[in-house]
Amino acid sequence: MQCLNYARAIAAEMAGGEGGGAAAALAAVAGIARGAQREEKYLIPVLENDPVLFEWEAFVGVADDADALEDDEEAEIKAVAASTAATAAAFAMSGVSVDEAEVSTVAAVDAGPGAGAPPPPPDSAAMLRALAATRAENDALRLQVLEMSQALGVAPSAAADADDAPANIGAGLIAGGGGVSQSTADAPTSKELAGPVKAGAAADTPGRQKTATQVVDDDYFGSYSFFDIHRTMLDDVARTATYRAALEKNPSLVSGKRVVDVGCGTGILSMFAARGGAAAVVGIDGAAQIAGVARANVAHAGLEGTVSIVQGKVEALLESGAIPGAGSFDVLVSEWMGYALLYESMLDTVLAARDTLLKPGGAILPDVATIHVAGFSRNATSLPFWDDVYGFQMPVVQASLLADATRAAVVCPVKGEHVVTTSAEVRSLDLSTMTAADTEFSSAEFLLTARADGRRGDEPDDAVKAGRGEGATGLTQDSAGAEAAGATRGGVEAGTGAGDGPVMCYGVVLWFDTAFSARFCEEEAVVLSTSPYARPTHWSQTMLHFPEPIALTPAAGA
Repeated sequence: MQCLNYARAIAAEMAGGEGGGAAAALAAVAGIARGAQREEKYLIPVLENDPVLFEWEAFVGVADDADALEDDEEAEIKAVAASTAATAAAFAMSGVSVDEAEVSTVAAVDAGPGAGAPPPPPDSAAMLRALAATRAENDALRLQVLEMSQALGVAPSAAADADDAPANIGAGLIAGGGGVSQSTADAPTSKELAGPVKAGAAADTPGRQKTATQVVDDDYFGSYSFFDIHRTMLDDVARTATYRAALEKNPSLVSGKRVVDVGCGTGILSMFAARGGAAAVVGIDGAAQIAGVARANVAHAGLEGTVSIVQGKVEALLESGAIPGAGSFDVLVSEWMGYALLYESMLDTVLAARDTLLKPGGAILPDVATIHVAGFSRNATSLPFWDDVYGFQMPVVQASLLADATRAAVVCPVKGEHVVTTSAEVRSLDLSTMTAADTEFSSAEFLLTARADGRRGDEPDDAVKAGRGEGATGLTQDSAGAEAAGATRGGVEAGTGAGDGPVMCYGVVLWFDTAFSARFCEEEAVVLSTSPYARPTHWSQTMLHFPEPIALTPAAGA
Protein backbone atom coordinates (compact mmCIF):
# COMPACT_ATOMS: atom_id res chain seq x y z
CA MET A 1 0.00 0.00 0.00
CA GLN A 2 2.79 2.41 0.88
CA CYS A 3 4.63 1.52 -2.33
CA LEU A 4 1.55 2.26 -4.39
CA ASN A 5 0.84 5.57 -2.66
CA TYR A 6 4.49 6.60 -2.96
CA ALA A 7 4.46 5.79 -6.69
CA ARG A 8 1.31 7.79 -7.23
CA ALA A 9 2.77 10.74 -5.33
CA ILE A 10 5.96 10.67 -7.42
CA ALA A 11 3.91 10.48 -10.62
CA ALA A 12 1.89 13.51 -9.55
CA GLU A 13 5.05 15.47 -8.72
CA MET A 14 6.69 14.62 -12.05
CA ALA A 15 3.58 14.98 -14.23
CA GLY A 16 4.43 16.87 -17.38
CA GLY A 17 8.13 16.87 -16.57
CA GLU A 18 11.03 15.79 -18.71
CA GLY A 19 11.15 12.07 -19.47
CA GLY A 20 7.42 11.58 -18.99
CA GLY A 21 6.04 8.40 -17.52
CA ALA A 22 9.22 6.40 -17.94
CA ALA A 23 11.16 8.82 -15.77
CA ALA A 24 8.40 8.80 -13.16
CA ALA A 25 8.38 5.01 -13.07
CA LEU A 26 12.13 4.73 -12.65
CA ALA A 27 12.12 7.44 -9.98
CA ALA A 28 9.38 5.61 -8.08
CA VAL A 29 11.22 2.29 -8.28
CA ALA A 30 14.48 3.88 -7.15
CA GLY A 31 12.75 5.55 -4.21
CA ILE A 32 11.09 2.31 -3.15
CA ALA A 33 14.45 0.54 -3.32
CA ARG A 34 15.75 3.14 -0.83
CA GLY A 35 12.75 2.61 1.43
CA ALA A 36 11.34 6.10 0.85
CA GLN A 37 7.80 4.71 0.87
CA ARG A 38 8.03 3.84 4.58
CA GLU A 39 7.06 7.34 5.67
CA GLU A 40 3.76 7.32 7.52
CA LYS A 41 2.18 9.77 5.11
CA TYR A 42 2.15 7.05 2.45
CA LEU A 43 -0.26 5.01 4.57
CA ILE A 44 -2.94 7.43 3.36
CA PRO A 45 -4.26 6.73 -0.16
CA VAL A 46 -3.28 9.34 -2.71
CA LEU A 47 -6.38 8.55 -4.76
CA GLU A 48 -9.73 8.32 -3.04
CA ASN A 49 -11.32 4.89 -3.63
CA ASP A 50 -8.13 3.73 -5.31
CA PRO A 51 -9.14 0.76 -7.53
CA VAL A 52 -5.82 -1.01 -6.96
CA LEU A 53 -6.30 -0.93 -3.20
CA PHE A 54 -10.00 -1.60 -3.00
CA GLU A 55 -10.96 -3.48 -6.17
CA TRP A 56 -7.77 -5.35 -7.04
CA GLU A 57 -9.21 -8.46 -8.71
CA ALA A 58 -11.62 -6.49 -10.86
CA PHE A 59 -8.87 -4.00 -11.71
CA VAL A 60 -6.35 -6.55 -12.97
CA GLY A 61 -8.95 -8.91 -14.45
CA VAL A 62 -7.30 -12.05 -13.10
CA ALA A 63 -10.26 -14.27 -13.95
CA ASP A 64 -10.51 -12.97 -17.49
CA ASP A 65 -7.08 -13.34 -19.03
CA ALA A 66 -4.52 -14.73 -16.61
CA ASP A 67 -4.80 -18.29 -17.86
CA ALA A 68 -4.36 -17.21 -21.46
CA LEU A 69 -1.10 -15.51 -20.58
CA GLU A 70 0.44 -18.34 -18.58
CA ASP A 71 2.40 -20.07 -21.35
CA ASP A 72 2.16 -17.48 -24.11
CA GLU A 73 5.53 -15.78 -23.97
CA GLU A 74 4.72 -13.39 -26.79
CA ALA A 75 1.53 -12.30 -25.11
CA GLU A 76 3.44 -11.81 -21.86
CA ILE A 77 6.02 -9.60 -23.56
CA LYS A 78 3.25 -7.50 -25.07
CA ALA A 79 1.49 -7.30 -21.74
CA VAL A 80 4.71 -6.21 -20.03
CA ALA A 81 5.33 -3.57 -22.65
CA ALA A 82 1.79 -2.27 -22.31
CA SER A 83 2.07 -2.36 -18.53
CA THR A 84 5.29 -0.43 -18.28
CA ALA A 85 4.32 1.82 -21.17
CA ALA A 86 1.88 4.13 -19.58
CA THR A 87 3.59 5.08 -16.38
CA ALA A 88 3.08 8.82 -16.71
CA ALA A 89 -0.54 8.68 -17.77
CA ALA A 90 -1.31 5.73 -15.50
CA PHE A 91 0.36 7.21 -12.46
CA ALA A 92 -1.10 10.63 -13.05
CA MET A 93 -4.62 9.54 -13.82
CA SER A 94 -6.14 6.37 -12.37
CA GLY A 95 -4.33 3.16 -13.20
CA VAL A 96 -1.31 1.76 -11.42
CA SER A 97 -0.68 -1.96 -11.06
CA VAL A 98 1.91 -3.36 -8.71
CA ASP A 99 3.05 -6.91 -9.47
CA GLU A 100 2.06 -8.77 -6.26
CA ALA A 101 4.77 -8.01 -3.69
CA GLU A 102 7.26 -6.36 -6.05
CA VAL A 103 6.99 -2.98 -7.77
CA SER A 104 7.56 -4.48 -11.20
CA THR A 105 4.78 -3.51 -13.63
CA VAL A 106 2.68 -0.43 -14.24
CA ALA A 107 -0.73 -1.04 -15.82
CA ALA A 108 -1.74 1.11 -18.78
CA VAL A 109 -4.97 3.09 -18.61
CA ASP A 110 -6.56 5.76 -20.71
CA ALA A 111 -4.89 9.14 -20.37
CA GLY A 112 -8.27 10.82 -20.34
CA PRO A 113 -11.66 10.86 -22.05
CA GLY A 114 -11.21 10.32 -25.75
CA ALA A 115 -7.46 10.06 -25.48
CA GLY A 116 -7.36 6.38 -26.47
CA ALA A 117 -4.65 3.94 -25.44
CA PRO A 118 -1.36 5.60 -24.40
CA PRO A 119 1.58 5.13 -26.75
CA PRO A 120 4.33 2.63 -25.90
CA PRO A 121 7.47 3.97 -24.21
CA PRO A 122 10.60 4.56 -26.26
CA ASP A 123 12.40 1.49 -24.86
CA SER A 124 10.32 -0.64 -22.53
CA ALA A 125 12.86 -3.49 -22.72
CA ALA A 126 15.55 -1.22 -21.35
CA MET A 127 13.22 -0.11 -18.57
CA LEU A 128 12.58 -3.73 -17.68
CA ARG A 129 16.28 -4.50 -17.59
CA ALA A 130 16.91 -1.49 -15.37
CA LEU A 131 14.04 -2.46 -13.11
CA ALA A 132 15.29 -6.04 -12.83
CA ALA A 133 18.78 -4.81 -11.99
CA THR A 134 17.42 -2.47 -9.32
CA ARG A 135 15.36 -5.23 -7.76
CA ALA A 136 18.27 -7.66 -7.80
CA GLU A 137 20.55 -5.07 -6.19
CA ASN A 138 17.94 -4.33 -3.54
CA ASP A 139 17.45 -8.04 -2.80
CA ALA A 140 21.19 -8.59 -2.53
CA LEU A 141 21.70 -5.63 -0.20
CA ARG A 142 18.90 -6.69 2.13
CA LEU A 143 20.18 -10.26 2.14
CA GLN A 144 23.64 -8.99 3.10
CA VAL A 145 22.10 -7.09 6.01
CA LEU A 146 20.32 -10.23 7.19
CA GLU A 147 23.44 -12.41 6.85
CA MET A 148 25.64 -9.89 8.66
CA SER A 149 23.04 -9.52 11.41
CA GLN A 150 22.90 -13.28 11.85
CA ALA A 151 26.70 -13.54 11.91
CA LEU A 152 26.92 -10.81 14.55
CA GLY A 153 24.09 -12.31 16.58
CA VAL A 154 21.98 -9.16 16.44
CA ALA A 155 18.48 -8.58 15.17
CA PRO A 156 18.12 -6.67 11.89
CA SER A 157 16.78 -3.14 12.20
CA ALA A 158 13.07 -2.64 11.93
CA ALA A 159 13.54 -0.76 8.69
CA ALA A 160 15.62 -3.52 7.13
CA ASP A 161 13.28 -6.25 8.31
CA ALA A 162 9.99 -4.49 7.56
CA ASP A 163 7.65 -6.62 5.52
CA ASP A 164 5.82 -3.75 3.90
CA ALA A 165 6.86 -4.12 0.25
CA PRO A 166 8.36 -5.84 -1.55
CA ALA A 167 6.99 -8.66 0.64
CA ASN A 168 9.32 -11.53 1.60
CA ILE A 169 12.12 -9.77 -0.24
CA GLY A 170 14.93 -12.12 -1.14
CA ALA A 171 12.99 -15.19 -0.04
CA GLY A 172 14.38 -17.18 -2.93
CA LEU A 173 17.93 -16.20 -1.99
CA ILE A 174 17.31 -16.88 1.69
CA ALA A 175 15.91 -20.32 0.89
CA GLY A 176 19.17 -21.24 -0.80
CA GLY A 177 21.47 -19.46 1.62
CA GLY A 178 21.91 -18.98 5.31
CA GLY A 179 20.07 -15.79 6.25
CA VAL A 180 16.56 -15.80 7.67
CA SER A 181 14.16 -12.85 7.73
CA GLN A 182 11.21 -12.97 10.10
CA SER A 183 8.07 -11.34 8.80
CA THR A 184 6.55 -8.59 10.88
CA ALA A 185 3.15 -8.91 9.23
CA ASP A 186 0.16 -10.29 11.09
CA ALA A 187 0.08 -14.04 10.78
CA PRO A 188 -2.93 -16.09 9.81
CA THR A 189 -4.61 -17.73 12.76
CA SER A 190 -5.58 -20.94 11.08
CA LYS A 191 -4.76 -23.23 8.22
CA GLU A 192 -6.37 -22.16 5.01
CA LEU A 193 -7.96 -24.08 2.15
CA ALA A 194 -6.00 -23.76 -1.07
CA GLY A 195 -3.80 -25.68 -3.46
CA PRO A 196 0.01 -25.71 -3.40
CA VAL A 197 2.38 -23.72 -5.62
CA LYS A 198 4.26 -24.98 -8.66
CA ALA A 199 7.90 -25.72 -8.00
CA GLY A 200 10.19 -23.23 -9.61
CA ALA A 201 7.37 -20.96 -10.77
CA ALA A 202 8.71 -17.55 -11.69
CA ALA A 203 6.27 -15.80 -9.42
CA ASP A 204 8.52 -12.80 -8.89
CA THR A 205 9.95 -12.51 -12.41
CA PRO A 206 9.71 -8.91 -13.62
CA GLY A 207 6.71 -8.49 -15.86
CA ARG A 208 5.47 -12.08 -15.53
CA GLN A 209 1.73 -12.20 -14.89
CA LYS A 210 0.42 -14.93 -12.62
CA THR A 211 -2.48 -17.23 -13.32
CA ALA A 212 -5.33 -17.36 -10.85
CA THR A 213 -4.07 -20.79 -9.72
CA GLN A 214 -0.60 -19.39 -9.06
CA VAL A 215 -2.08 -16.58 -6.98
CA VAL A 216 -4.01 -19.09 -4.85
CA ASP A 217 -0.94 -21.31 -4.54
CA ASP A 218 1.22 -18.38 -3.46
CA ASP A 219 -1.39 -17.34 -0.91
CA TYR A 220 -1.49 -20.88 0.53
CA PHE A 221 2.25 -21.26 0.97
CA GLY A 222 2.65 -17.59 1.82
CA SER A 223 0.34 -18.10 4.79
CA TYR A 224 2.84 -20.65 6.12
CA SER A 225 5.75 -18.21 5.75
CA PHE A 226 4.69 -16.39 8.93
CA PHE A 227 6.27 -17.67 12.11
CA ASP A 228 3.17 -17.18 14.27
CA ILE A 229 1.31 -20.04 12.61
CA HIS A 230 4.31 -22.32 13.16
CA ARG A 231 4.50 -21.26 16.78
CA THR A 232 0.82 -22.14 17.16
CA MET A 233 1.43 -25.62 15.78
CA LEU A 234 4.63 -26.20 17.76
CA ASP A 235 2.98 -24.91 20.93
CA ASP A 236 0.30 -27.57 20.48
CA VAL A 237 1.86 -30.13 22.83
CA ALA A 238 -0.69 -32.84 22.08
CA ARG A 239 0.24 -32.61 18.40
CA THR A 240 3.98 -32.12 18.56
CA ALA A 241 4.76 -34.51 21.42
CA THR A 242 2.81 -37.30 19.71
CA TYR A 243 4.89 -36.98 16.56
CA ARG A 244 8.06 -36.82 18.67
CA ALA A 245 7.16 -40.04 20.47
CA ALA A 246 6.39 -41.84 17.22
CA LEU A 247 9.68 -40.80 15.62
CA GLU A 248 12.02 -41.00 18.60
CA LYS A 249 10.65 -43.96 20.56
CA ASN A 250 10.31 -46.50 17.78
CA PRO A 251 13.84 -47.48 16.76
CA SER A 252 12.71 -50.50 14.77
CA LEU A 253 10.78 -48.09 12.55
CA VAL A 254 13.21 -45.15 12.27
CA SER A 255 16.76 -46.11 13.24
CA GLY A 256 18.98 -46.47 10.19
CA LYS A 257 16.04 -45.82 7.85
CA ARG A 258 15.29 -43.26 5.15
CA VAL A 259 12.50 -40.84 6.11
CA VAL A 260 10.64 -38.24 4.04
CA ASP A 261 8.74 -35.40 5.75
CA VAL A 262 5.97 -33.95 3.55
CA GLY A 263 5.18 -30.35 4.49
CA CYS A 264 8.16 -30.01 6.82
CA GLY A 265 7.59 -26.40 7.93
CA THR A 266 10.30 -25.40 10.40
CA GLY A 267 11.81 -28.88 10.06
CA ILE A 268 10.74 -30.10 13.50
CA LEU A 269 9.54 -33.55 12.37
CA SER A 270 12.61 -34.01 10.18
CA MET A 271 14.82 -33.25 13.17
CA PHE A 272 12.81 -35.63 15.36
CA ALA A 273 13.47 -38.36 12.80
CA ALA A 274 17.18 -37.55 12.72
CA ARG A 275 17.32 -37.61 16.50
CA GLY A 276 15.48 -40.94 16.38
CA GLY A 277 18.38 -42.43 14.43
CA ALA A 278 17.28 -42.07 10.80
CA ALA A 279 20.09 -42.58 8.30
CA ALA A 280 18.75 -39.89 5.96
CA VAL A 281 15.80 -37.48 6.08
CA VAL A 282 14.37 -35.35 3.27
CA GLY A 283 12.01 -32.55 4.28
CA ILE A 284 9.78 -30.96 1.63
CA ASP A 285 7.99 -27.63 1.88
CA GLY A 286 6.30 -25.43 -0.70
CA ALA A 287 6.99 -22.09 1.01
CA ALA A 288 10.37 -20.76 -0.10
CA GLN A 289 10.98 -18.67 3.00
CA ILE A 290 10.04 -21.34 5.51
CA ALA A 291 12.09 -23.94 3.62
CA GLY A 292 15.05 -21.61 4.13
CA VAL A 293 14.20 -21.41 7.81
CA ALA A 294 14.09 -25.22 8.00
CA ARG A 295 17.57 -25.42 6.44
CA ALA A 296 18.89 -22.91 8.95
CA ASN A 297 17.31 -24.83 11.84
CA VAL A 298 18.79 -28.12 10.62
CA ALA A 299 22.23 -26.54 10.26
CA HIS A 300 22.03 -24.95 13.71
CA ALA A 301 21.16 -28.35 15.19
CA GLY A 302 24.19 -29.88 13.47
CA LEU A 303 21.99 -32.25 11.47
CA GLU A 304 22.79 -31.11 7.94
CA GLY A 305 24.65 -34.36 7.34
CA THR A 306 21.41 -36.28 7.86
CA VAL A 307 18.60 -33.89 6.92
CA SER A 308 18.18 -32.14 3.57
CA ILE A 309 15.37 -29.74 2.69
CA VAL A 310 13.75 -29.56 -0.76
CA GLN A 311 11.54 -26.61 -1.66
CA GLY A 312 8.65 -26.83 -4.07
CA LYS A 313 5.18 -28.17 -4.69
CA VAL A 314 5.27 -31.91 -4.05
CA GLU A 315 3.34 -32.89 -7.19
CA ALA A 316 5.69 -30.86 -9.40
CA LEU A 317 8.75 -32.27 -7.64
CA LEU A 318 7.45 -35.80 -8.08
CA GLU A 319 6.76 -35.21 -11.76
CA SER A 320 10.22 -33.76 -12.38
CA GLY A 321 12.03 -36.37 -10.28
CA ALA A 322 13.59 -33.62 -8.17
CA ILE A 323 13.21 -35.50 -4.86
CA PRO A 324 16.30 -37.64 -4.29
CA GLY A 325 15.71 -41.31 -3.51
CA ALA A 326 12.16 -41.64 -4.84
CA GLY A 327 10.88 -45.16 -4.25
CA SER A 328 13.49 -45.90 -1.59
CA PHE A 329 12.06 -44.29 1.55
CA ASP A 330 11.17 -46.49 4.49
CA VAL A 331 8.96 -43.96 6.30
CA LEU A 332 6.77 -41.04 5.22
CA VAL A 333 5.66 -38.66 7.96
CA SER A 334 3.37 -35.69 7.54
CA GLU A 335 1.16 -33.49 9.66
CA TRP A 336 -1.51 -32.97 7.00
CA MET A 337 -4.72 -32.87 9.03
CA GLY A 338 -7.21 -30.01 8.80
CA TYR A 339 -10.29 -29.06 10.75
CA ALA A 340 -12.60 -32.10 11.13
CA LEU A 341 -9.67 -33.98 9.55
CA LEU A 342 -10.38 -33.27 5.88
CA TYR A 343 -10.95 -29.50 5.84
CA GLU A 344 -7.67 -28.90 4.06
CA SER A 345 -6.51 -30.03 0.66
CA MET A 346 -3.18 -31.61 1.64
CA LEU A 347 -4.13 -35.27 1.98
CA ASP A 348 -4.15 -35.83 -1.78
CA THR A 349 -0.57 -34.56 -1.86
CA VAL A 350 0.48 -36.93 0.93
CA LEU A 351 -1.08 -39.88 -0.88
CA ALA A 352 0.71 -38.95 -4.12
CA ALA A 353 3.99 -38.76 -2.20
CA ARG A 354 3.26 -42.13 -0.54
CA ASP A 355 2.71 -43.83 -3.89
CA THR A 356 5.89 -42.44 -5.44
CA LEU A 357 8.40 -42.10 -2.62
CA LEU A 358 7.82 -45.07 -0.31
CA LYS A 359 9.35 -48.45 -1.00
CA PRO A 360 6.91 -51.42 -1.03
CA GLY A 361 5.70 -52.03 2.50
CA GLY A 362 6.96 -48.64 3.68
CA ALA A 363 5.35 -46.97 6.69
CA ILE A 364 3.20 -43.84 6.69
CA LEU A 365 2.77 -41.78 9.88
CA PRO A 366 0.10 -41.47 11.07
CA ASP A 367 -1.37 -44.59 9.49
CA VAL A 368 -5.01 -44.51 10.64
CA ALA A 369 -7.37 -41.52 10.89
CA THR A 370 -10.94 -41.54 12.23
CA ILE A 371 -13.68 -38.91 12.32
CA HIS A 372 -16.09 -38.84 15.28
CA VAL A 373 -19.37 -37.06 16.03
CA ALA A 374 -21.47 -36.29 19.13
CA GLY A 375 -24.21 -33.88 20.15
CA PHE A 376 -23.49 -30.64 22.03
CA SER A 377 -25.50 -28.57 24.48
CA ARG A 378 -26.45 -24.90 24.59
CA ASN A 379 -23.50 -24.25 26.89
CA ALA A 380 -21.18 -25.21 24.02
CA THR A 381 -22.53 -22.29 21.97
CA SER A 382 -22.11 -18.54 22.40
CA LEU A 383 -25.79 -18.12 23.29
CA PRO A 384 -25.52 -18.19 27.13
CA PHE A 385 -23.22 -15.15 27.09
CA TRP A 386 -26.07 -12.98 25.81
CA ASP A 387 -28.63 -14.23 28.35
CA ASP A 388 -27.39 -11.76 30.94
CA VAL A 389 -24.95 -9.01 29.98
CA TYR A 390 -24.64 -6.96 33.14
CA GLY A 391 -28.36 -7.26 33.71
CA PHE A 392 -29.52 -6.94 30.09
CA GLN A 393 -30.74 -9.63 27.73
CA MET A 394 -29.75 -9.42 24.06
CA PRO A 395 -32.00 -11.86 22.17
CA VAL A 396 -31.50 -10.13 18.81
CA VAL A 397 -27.79 -10.91 19.02
CA GLN A 398 -28.58 -14.52 19.94
CA ALA A 399 -30.95 -14.94 16.99
CA SER A 400 -28.40 -13.45 14.59
CA LEU A 401 -25.57 -15.64 15.89
CA LEU A 402 -27.68 -18.77 15.63
CA ALA A 403 -28.76 -17.92 12.08
CA ASP A 404 -25.12 -17.43 11.08
CA ALA A 405 -24.01 -20.64 12.80
CA THR A 406 -26.55 -22.76 10.94
CA ARG A 407 -25.14 -21.64 7.59
CA ALA A 408 -21.52 -22.74 8.09
CA ALA A 409 -19.34 -24.96 10.21
CA VAL A 410 -17.93 -23.26 13.31
CA VAL A 411 -14.44 -24.13 14.54
CA CYS A 412 -14.37 -23.65 18.28
CA PRO A 413 -13.21 -25.49 21.42
CA VAL A 414 -15.94 -27.66 22.94
CA LYS A 415 -15.62 -28.90 26.52
CA GLY A 416 -16.29 -32.53 27.28
CA GLU A 417 -18.89 -31.50 29.86
CA HIS A 418 -20.84 -29.69 27.14
CA VAL A 419 -21.22 -32.87 25.07
CA VAL A 420 -24.69 -34.29 25.73
CA THR A 421 -24.78 -37.52 23.73
CA THR A 422 -22.84 -40.67 23.09
CA SER A 423 -20.33 -40.45 20.25
CA ALA A 424 -20.11 -42.35 16.98
CA GLU A 425 -17.40 -43.03 14.44
CA VAL A 426 -18.25 -41.39 11.13
CA ARG A 427 -15.34 -42.64 9.03
CA SER A 428 -12.08 -44.53 9.39
CA LEU A 429 -9.28 -44.11 6.85
CA ASP A 430 -6.30 -46.42 6.45
CA LEU A 431 -3.57 -44.11 5.19
CA SER A 432 -1.49 -47.04 3.99
CA THR A 433 -4.05 -48.28 1.47
CA MET A 434 -6.64 -45.55 0.86
CA THR A 435 -6.92 -43.50 -2.32
CA ALA A 436 -7.88 -39.87 -2.80
CA ALA A 437 -11.38 -41.01 -3.83
CA ASP A 438 -11.92 -42.35 -0.30
CA THR A 439 -12.04 -38.80 1.06
CA GLU A 440 -15.40 -38.29 -0.65
CA PHE A 441 -18.07 -40.27 1.12
CA SER A 442 -21.49 -40.35 2.72
CA SER A 443 -21.42 -41.82 6.18
CA ALA A 444 -23.57 -44.69 7.31
CA GLU A 445 -26.42 -43.89 9.65
CA PHE A 446 -25.50 -43.68 13.31
CA LEU A 447 -27.48 -43.27 16.51
CA LEU A 448 -26.67 -40.71 19.21
CA THR A 449 -28.40 -41.02 22.57
CA ALA A 450 -28.30 -38.95 25.74
CA ARG A 451 -25.27 -39.61 27.92
CA ALA A 452 -25.68 -42.38 30.44
CA ASP A 453 -23.70 -40.61 33.17
CA GLY A 454 -26.45 -38.08 33.86
CA ARG A 455 -24.61 -35.06 32.47
CA ARG A 456 -27.02 -32.84 30.58
CA GLY A 457 -24.64 -30.15 29.34
CA ASP A 458 -26.76 -27.32 30.76
CA GLU A 459 -25.27 -27.39 34.26
CA PRO A 460 -24.30 -23.93 35.61
CA ASP A 461 -20.96 -22.85 34.12
CA ASP A 462 -19.61 -19.38 34.75
CA ALA A 463 -17.12 -19.81 31.92
CA VAL A 464 -19.87 -19.41 29.31
CA LYS A 465 -21.38 -16.30 30.90
CA ALA A 466 -20.51 -12.64 30.41
CA GLY A 467 -17.26 -11.79 32.13
CA ARG A 468 -16.89 -15.47 32.98
CA GLY A 469 -19.75 -15.01 35.41
CA GLU A 470 -18.80 -11.60 36.79
CA GLY A 471 -20.90 -9.84 34.15
CA ALA A 472 -23.98 -12.03 34.72
CA THR A 473 -25.95 -10.26 37.43
CA GLY A 474 -29.09 -12.43 37.60
CA LEU A 475 -31.15 -9.23 37.38
CA THR A 476 -32.53 -9.60 33.86
CA GLN A 477 -36.18 -9.33 32.88
CA ASP A 478 -36.80 -13.07 33.12
CA SER A 479 -34.73 -13.68 36.26
CA ALA A 480 -33.72 -17.07 37.51
CA GLY A 481 -37.31 -18.30 37.83
CA ALA A 482 -38.10 -17.80 34.18
CA GLU A 483 -34.74 -19.33 33.36
CA ALA A 484 -35.65 -22.48 35.25
CA ALA A 485 -38.96 -22.60 33.42
CA GLY A 486 -37.15 -22.72 30.11
CA ALA A 487 -38.24 -19.29 28.89
CA THR A 488 -37.91 -18.53 25.21
CA ARG A 489 -36.05 -15.31 24.45
CA GLY A 490 -36.31 -13.88 20.98
CA GLY A 491 -36.98 -17.36 19.60
CA VAL A 492 -33.86 -18.83 21.21
CA GLU A 493 -34.54 -21.25 24.03
CA ALA A 494 -32.41 -20.70 27.09
CA GLY A 495 -30.88 -23.64 28.92
CA THR A 496 -32.93 -24.69 31.90
CA GLY A 497 -30.18 -25.83 34.17
CA ALA A 498 -32.95 -27.56 36.08
CA GLY A 499 -31.50 -31.06 35.94
CA ASP A 500 -34.77 -32.64 34.75
CA GLY A 501 -36.85 -32.78 31.59
CA PRO A 502 -35.47 -33.55 28.14
CA VAL A 503 -31.82 -33.10 27.28
CA MET A 504 -31.53 -30.41 24.62
CA CYS A 505 -29.07 -31.03 21.77
CA TYR A 506 -28.16 -27.89 19.78
CA GLY A 507 -26.05 -29.54 17.10
CA VAL A 508 -23.29 -32.04 16.49
CA VAL A 509 -19.56 -31.63 16.99
CA LEU A 510 -16.92 -33.31 14.82
CA TRP A 511 -13.37 -34.23 15.77
CA PHE A 512 -10.69 -36.64 14.63
CA ASP A 513 -8.10 -39.03 16.00
CA THR A 514 -4.93 -40.06 14.17
CA ALA A 515 -3.18 -43.24 15.24
CA PHE A 516 0.49 -44.14 14.96
CA SER A 517 -0.48 -47.74 15.40
CA ALA A 518 1.46 -50.83 16.43
CA ARG A 519 1.44 -51.89 12.78
CA PHE A 520 4.47 -49.60 12.35
CA CYS A 521 5.21 -48.23 15.84
CA GLU A 522 5.99 -51.51 17.51
CA GLU A 523 7.78 -50.12 20.58
CA GLU A 524 5.39 -47.28 21.37
CA ALA A 525 2.11 -46.82 19.53
CA VAL A 526 0.54 -43.39 20.14
CA VAL A 527 -2.67 -41.56 19.25
CA LEU A 528 -3.22 -37.87 18.57
CA SER A 529 -6.80 -37.06 19.59
CA THR A 530 -8.70 -33.82 19.08
CA SER A 531 -11.66 -35.06 21.12
CA PRO A 532 -13.50 -32.67 23.46
CA TYR A 533 -12.40 -35.03 26.24
CA ALA A 534 -8.71 -34.86 25.33
CA ARG A 535 -6.06 -32.21 25.77
CA PRO A 536 -7.00 -29.14 23.67
CA THR A 537 -5.28 -28.77 20.30
CA HIS A 538 -5.02 -25.96 17.75
CA TRP A 539 -7.61 -27.80 15.64
CA SER A 540 -10.27 -27.31 18.37
CA GLN A 541 -13.51 -29.00 17.25
CA THR A 542 -15.91 -28.36 14.37
CA MET A 543 -19.52 -27.55 15.28
CA LEU A 544 -22.56 -28.02 13.03
CA HIS A 545 -25.53 -26.18 14.57
CA PHE A 546 -29.17 -27.22 14.24
CA PRO A 547 -31.72 -24.51 13.34
CA GLU A 548 -33.75 -25.72 16.33
CA PRO A 549 -32.55 -27.81 19.29
CA ILE A 550 -33.58 -31.46 19.45
CA ALA A 551 -35.02 -32.85 22.69
CA LEU A 552 -33.53 -36.14 23.84
CA THR A 553 -34.94 -38.48 26.42
CA PRO A 554 -32.48 -38.75 29.31
CA ALA A 555 -30.82 -42.13 29.74
CA ALA A 556 -32.66 -44.47 32.09
CA GLY A 557 -31.48 -44.03 35.67
CA ALA A 558 -29.51 -40.89 34.82
